[in-house]
Amino acid sequence: MQDNILFYLVFLSQLILISYYLPSKVLARMRHVISRYPPSEYPKLYPQDVGCYKKSHRRFQLFNHFWLLIGVLIIAADAWWSHTYGGGVGKAFPVFFGMFQFMPMLWLELSEFGQFKLMRKSNTNTKRTAELSRRRLFDHVSPALVFSVVGLFFATIVLDLYWHDFTWGGDTLVRAVTLSLVNMLYMLIVRFNLHGKKLNPHQSYEDRSRQVETVSRTLAYLSIVISLFFIYTAAGDAYDLKAYEHVIFSAYFQLIALISIGNIIWGQPLESLNFDVYKADASAN
Repeated sequence: MQDNILFYLVFLSQLILISYYLPSKVLARMRHVISRYPPSEYPKLYPQDVGCYKKSHRRFQLFNHFWLLIGVLIIAADAWWSHTYGGGVGKAFPVFFGMFQFMPMLWLELSEFGQFKLMRKSNTNTKRTAELSRRRLFDHVSPALVFSVVGLFFATIVLDLYWHDFTWGGDTLVRAVTLSLVNMLYMLIVRFNLHGKKLNPHQSYEDRSRQVETVSRTLAYLSIVISLFFIYTAAGDAYDLKAYEHVIFSAYFQLIALISIGNIIWGQPLESLNFDVYKADASAN
């Protein structure tokens, strides 16, 4: 019974953090932009009618509240089922449900790509400027952080093999492949941010540099957390460390949310961004 209570507390914490607290911060940020930088003064920031953005904000809020309600109902149903019949949802359920909790943020990110596409389409400025200085990874993140990512990647695979008598197969192979693919994806995202086409046609050079730094550091931290999590799961298989697996799983997913969504909320404060580029008389950057 005590184990179930701990599970419910951790899962409730996950629900509040990912479906209420963090989304409310993101929503407040978006609403502040409309209030502080209105379309009348910053028309380039709004390729669509401002009403479309307000409707989008309401959908984002309702989407998150929906998953919060579903999660609370699951806790109540599981508590009743466990008390009446025993058993209940699996220990890895918080991670499974967390994927659904991330859907509103994913939808918001995809909407942002559409926003940038409309900005480029409505951009009538034919003047283009090129950045003469070449962007390099170590200009935005410290070598120590990059070496930590690489070192933990290899340490995770070596430790997993060591604990399983250096035999590939089963969970060992799945973890190695998954970790490799995730890190490859992160490297591609960082490379695109460093050398890819500027999605926002009005973004200043300073803001883009800050964006590259934030994205690179965020993905580095995520890679480290994932490596540490895989080390724990590998050790759990070898030494049967599964008593509080559900707590670790949920804490891991909450940490992932804090790092990734925190990139939006705290990584680039609104006060540090140059909104003058969105004014009617501003030159394209």
